Amino acid sequence: MTKYTILCLTLLIVSSLNAQNSFLNLNSFSQQYSPSYAGIHKGHNFATNYRNKYPSISGNVIFVAGYDTFIESMKSGIGVYYYKNSILSNAYTFNNFSLNYNYEITIAENYHIRPALSVNFTRERLDFNKLTFSDQINPDGTVTPVSSEIAPLSAINNFNFDASLLFYSNALWIGTTVKNMLPQLSTWYLNDTYNNRNVTAFAGYNHAFDNGSANTAMVYFAQYTVNQFSDLAVARIYLQNNWFDIGFGSKFRVKNTPANVSNFVSMEFMIGFRVKNISLAYSYESGLKPNLNTTELKLSYTIK
Repeated sequence: MTKYTILCLTLLIVSSLNAQNSFLNLNSFSQQYSPSYAGIHKGHNFATNYRNKYPSISGNVIFVAGYDTFIESMKSGIGVYYYKNSILSNAYTFNNFSLNYNYEITIAENYHIRPALSVNFTRERLDFNKLTFSDQINPDGTVTPVSSEIAPLSAINNFNFDASLLFYSNALWIGTTVKNMLPQLSTWYLNDTYNNRNVTAFAGYNHAFDNGSANTAMVYFAQYTVNQFSDLAVARIYLQNNWFDIGFGSKFRVKNTPANVSNFVSMEFMIGFRVKNISLAYSYESGLKPNLNTTELKLSYTIK
């Protein structure tokens, strides 16, 4: 049985445009992608994320909920989140519970470095009763209810670590994340392990300016994951006053093949706004192939 690999890398416009954390406008659930982001809001942040991937063909739904904050006395960001991916009406489910910690080092005024570590507990379940195997399909096209293909494992549990490093200032940020630093159980039949480690590099720039009636900014973001995907995004943010802002953006994704040949995969369009401490964002991703479209919604609440 082939194991599913779950990757949720999306870009949304979600948070308040202030000098210190404006780069978060391009991360749908930031601490999920880098533990260095935990507590970056410098407040108590509650967030939830819903992603419906390819709804017309698979029922692939992702749900994320979490909390993060920054403890000034310890110069530390901490966060916790829960991630669940359900495919084919819960025939396959992937659950992840993550604890994140980072330490902020100030190297100059408005210039910071954040090394971080994440501890992850994952559980994958596969309901074989909801699958159809070749021995169930009869010559006349009818389907036999029971298959001889029964796996001894109905669930796979794994424990792992992620590590990251983030450098950021008022306008610039750059970092890297290493996920799955330990080998993982790899099959439903045998206790074999494999190395699922992947490395992501990301960078962005926030160009803020004042046009007289409102503060605006152009935000540029790039992310590269070895042998997986590259994301390039641009967003325009409008800060009307201290309690409201709105933004629009777009992103395109390319797939990195082992031969280092990039193929266009999808285009994503985003809109988001903030009213005081509440942020809401929506994105729609359209692929080149029919029915490969994805919608995503994020809601967050930050207490300063």
